[in-house]
Amino acid sequence: MEQQLLQFINDYKKFLIAGLILLVCVFSIFNNRSRYQAKVRSLTRTVEEWDEKMELGEELAKKEQLYETINRDLLRDFFALKQIIDRAANKHKVVFDSLRQGLKSEKELFREIEVQVNLTASYNQIMKFIAELEKVPSVRVSDLRLTMKDDVNKLDVSLAIVGLIRRTQ
Repeated sequence: MEQQLLQFINDYKKFLIAGLILLVCVFSIFNNRSRYQAKVRSLTRTVEEWDEKMELGEELAKKEQLYETINRDLLRDFFALKQIIDRAANKHKVVFDSLRQGLKSEKELFREIEVQVNLTASYNQIMKFIAELEKVPSVRVSDLRLTMKDDVNKLDVSLAIVGLIRRTQ
């Protein structure tokens, strides 16, 4: 009986030690879990910050590309705009009645120069003339007004041609 009691006490000690070891393991798991959760939250914030920086970098790259495109397409001066207008007019046999230059607006990188044009031509000549101007990225046509002339084949036309001219520093 004494032997059994000693055996029981030894088994009980082993059981208590095993329970204590289990408690230490559970405590350390929970302790590590909270540390790991804090690390995961920190890493998540870091990844989110990197994502934001990547988005900003991509946005900046797009803006730089747009800036380069705009800068490349800008006309060097008013004479370049006038040359484009004259070339399109000669190509499509459009005759100017008057041509008047004016500054429309100033932007950071360019000036919008507006040229008011009055001309006489057939409908087909006018449309080809406008299409030729619109091929140039830094030129656009606006304020188109057509009036029939006594000659059925000719129209009086008033329009504005706006060119984007590179600003000189």
